[in-house]
Amino acid sequence: MTVRIQAAERGCAVTIDFHFNGNCPDAKGGEVWYKPVDAKSKALGQAIVHTFSSLGLPFHGSEPLKEAVLGNRASFIRHYRSPAILIEPLFVTNPGANQAGWIHEKANVQAFAQKLAEALEAATTDENSLIGLSIGHIYKPSNPDDTGVNCIRGDTEADHARAVAESCGKHSDRRARHCPATAAE
Repeated sequence: MTVRIQAAERGCAVTIDFHFNGNCPDAKGGEVWYKPVDAKSKALGQAIVHTFSSLGLPFHGSEPLKEAVLGNRASFIRHYRSPAILIEPLFVTNPGANQAGWIHEKANVQAFAQKLAEALEAATTDENSLIGLSIGHIYKPSNPDDTGVNCIRGDTEADHARAVAESCGKHSDRRARHCPATAAE
């Protein structure tokens, strides 16, 4: 069962898919993908872009908010029934202080998760809204060993996605739930 089906069956008001970028050691910056033609997804994406900025994380390219249209790597989120975004806040292949070095600081993970939880809660309609937290790359039946890109510090993209998602769930006053699959199936 895909995370899209799980999110729908569980009644998620919104779903966030956690990822991190990987490329050459000097690549940097974050980006947010939102479900096409969905004003709530776009508004949530903009709030997350603001979160990146407020934490001093640079943007990847000139436009950090991107529509997940057919043909791009985040296009699977367009199949969610509810608003959905995919975040890639930084490059774990860049050892820099505002990239892989940044995400290895527990205080940064906590601050990031707190701001994400606030943005997710603001995107829901009431205190009983269910928020789907999907940890990218892991739990995929099609490739159970997929952990995403290797981090320059020896761990993986999935390790960081899990840490941020779990912390986000702890910071949320809403009924945040981890979806036990990735949307990229």
